Amino acid sequence: MKRLLTIYLPIFIWAGLIFLGSSTVGRSVSNVRLIDFLAHKFVHVTEYVIFYVLLQRSTKKWWLSLIILGIFAITDEIHQSFVPGRSPRITDVLIDISSGTLGIVILNLWSKLLPKIRTKLKK
Repeated sequence: MKRLLTIYLPIFIWAGLIFLGSSTVGRSVSNVRLIDFLAHKFVHVTEYVIFYVLLQRSTKKWWLSLIILGIFAITDEIHQSFVPGRSPRITDVLIDISSGTLGIVILNLWSKLLPKIRTKLKK
């Protein structure tokens, strides 16, 4: 039961938040088109890096986490085709999968840096 609450529940909550965000009409954050574009893509990257990390905690297999993330990204874009004012974009799926790949890099760096940080803190 503890594993269900600490490992799996955060995945479903985060997936629900992504789904909820995809259910709303995209709002502009700036009148400058480039800033608006970059802000929206930054949100995509952030939410999918976090999603990857949560999946990785569960599966312990990078490739399985990336496949699940990719399938979710595809279904999220399909879902957007039913939301008024939204449309599915293959580029968003690619950005989401790339974000999962960034999650792999971040976790690898973290796993290498954490022991060094702990050693320095013990001194």
